[in-house]
Formats: sequence, structure tokens, C-alpha cells
Amino acid sequence: MMNYPREILPNPFHKLIGCNVNTNTLIRYTNTANLQELIEPSTGKIKVEHIISPKENMADLSTSLFCIFKLEYLKIHLTREGLTKYSHYCLPNIKVVKPKRNVHYNINNNRSHWWITIGLIHNQTVDFIQNGNRFTAQCHVVHTPMKWNYWHFSIRWHIAGIGYWNEMDESTPDGKKFKKKIGDKLGHESRVFVKMLSETGQPAEVELPKACYRLSTKEIFLYYFAWVRSLF
Repeated sequence: MMNYPREILPNPFHKLIGCNVNTNTLIRYTNTANLQELIEPSTGKIKVEHIISPKENMADLSTSLFCIFKLEYLKIHLTREGLTKYSHYCLPNIKVVKPKRNVHYNINNNRSHWWITIGLIHNQTVDFIQNGNRFTAQCHVVHTPMKWNYWHFSIRWHIAGIGYWNEMDESTPDGKKFKKKIGDKLGHESRVFVKMLSETGQPAEVELPKACYRLSTKEIFLYYFAWVRSLF
């Protein structure tokens, strides 16, 4: 892969994916392509530390929808300049200038991947105990386009009675401390949960109908009609 794949960028004719994608799969890169490092010999499953590094943030786990976004695209590694310019959530239908190789991204061939079927985790729950109190967190799979990748999806966790883990208040020392304590427990439980349901190797490719992500003629007309009205 030499040139950046234009088909993974946001597009003026794209919309948020709103159809049922439970049978589709999410994919994520690993930081090594060495299968002996990735796989537990006793279970044949990926090691939990390769779902995501313990030092990284499980509260808002980045993945990509496997379909138009291919496995080889997981080798895209944004440079520092690329992260600054492209690693931001955005509307699905903005126009984005294609990233430049060796400026905004490089290719990292020392990567493999894991994958998971969305329906196995979406709306499922895990329980954890913190300071003697039992909490329940529900997994939500959300389409969250980024400037470098329209097909970006987030795995997030909604804690009953608290809210989304990634949105917990850290504006005070007590809030930051509480989020860390919750994160230590939920981080472990959520990683193990995802690890047990994930796979390596070639994921099954499920076709996504264009109507799920492309604006219809009627939607395009209504969008631009509203835009023209906003000018007056």
C-alpha cells in the first residue's frame, strides 16, 4: 500500500452509519506481528495485553469496521504531524485533504490484528466491585468518524448511575481519583471481556449496503436545501 486509501476518508456524500451492524466485525491492530508473542499457547486466544496496552485507554477503544476498511489499512501509522492534523472526531460528510506519506503517516509492517463481531459485545454488560460497591457497565459500540478514518468505531462503557466512563469528571482531585479507581477495575474487566470474544486470523467479511453509509438523492437534496436556506 503506497498511497493513502481515499475510500476510508470522510466524504461529502457519507452519513453516520445507522443500520444494524451486529453481524459485522471490528478490527484493531496489535503492536507486533509475531504470533508467538500474540497468542496464548494453552487457549489459542490473543493475550489480554495485546487487546490494548494496559497503559492505554480502554474507556474509548478505537477500532475500525471491517468492510471497505481492509486489514492492510491497519498498518497506517500516523506521524506526530498526522496525529495533530487528522486524529480528531469529525462529521462523516466533511471534505478532507488526503494525508501525505512520510509527512502525515508511515507504514508499520510489524503489526497484526484482532477482530470481534459487534453483536457479541454491543449492549452486553460486565460487573465489577470497587470499595465494596458493585457496579455494572454496559458496552456500547458507536460509529465515531475521524478525519483520517470514516470507518472508525469506538468501544465505550456506560456505568449505571454514573455515565460514560470516558466522560467522567476529572476537573477536581477527587473526581480524578475516583475515575482512576473505577478505571483500574473496569479496565481489567473490560479487556478480559473483549479478549475472550475476540479472534485472530481472517475475519468474515459482511457486506454493508451503501444505503447504510451513503446519502440518498433525497437526503442530499434536503441537506443542500437546508444549507442554502442558512445563507439567507
